[in-house]
Amino acid sequence: DSATSVAAVLAGGIGGVVRLTSGDAGTGVAADAITINGHLAWQASNGGLALQTRIKVDRITNAYIFVGFTDVATGVEAPVTLSGTTFTTNATDAAGFMFDTTATTDTWRLVGVANNVDATEQDLGVAPVADDYETLRVEFNVDGDALFFRNGAQVGTILSDAVTPTVDLCPIVYWSNLSGTTSILMDVDYIHVEMDRAADGRAAA
Repeated sequence: DSATSVAAVLAGGIGGVVRLTSGDAGTGVAADAITINGHLAWQASNGGLALQTRIKVDRITNAYIFVGFTDVATGVEAPVTLSGTTFTTNATDAAGFMFDTTATTDTWRLVGVANNVDATEQDLGVAPVADDYETLRVEFNVDGDALFFRNGAQVGTILSDAVTPTVDLCPIVYWSNLSGTTSILMDVDYIHVEMDRAADGRAAA
């Protein structure tokens, strides 16, 4: 949608803050999604794979958010969605925090899919707060299991088989307006991604 904007650095954002604006067509993610993502250069099998970001959105109604890793680095694919009580995994491999207001209950979910096999999702029972920053972190062990943290505290339990360890993944911060003709603004304070690697840049042994 024409309202979807490229990243804009906020004037006066101490330390650097990027604002992205979703579309306002109101027809769903195909028109209104916007994302920050990296390249397919990350694998859980290396060890030490993690993503941490600090974000806030100005609206949590008619909204979709995903923060984590996925196996698609182009386009606007929502890795995992939730309509009512039905999950749809569009990615073959992905894991992260998901918030989808088409769900029966609008709360943060911990989700994963490994080679098209869905992990057992976890409902945190809390939602993001409009215009409040929160820090989200997801870590993976070498087996592709995931551990999640929100505002510095562990949430949920280990999500087993969250991703396939040897699949190339990209970090992603993704959100969208789902309906209505008002854009969603997301401010991204930082995105930190890390993974173990050998000194010569190859995958860790």
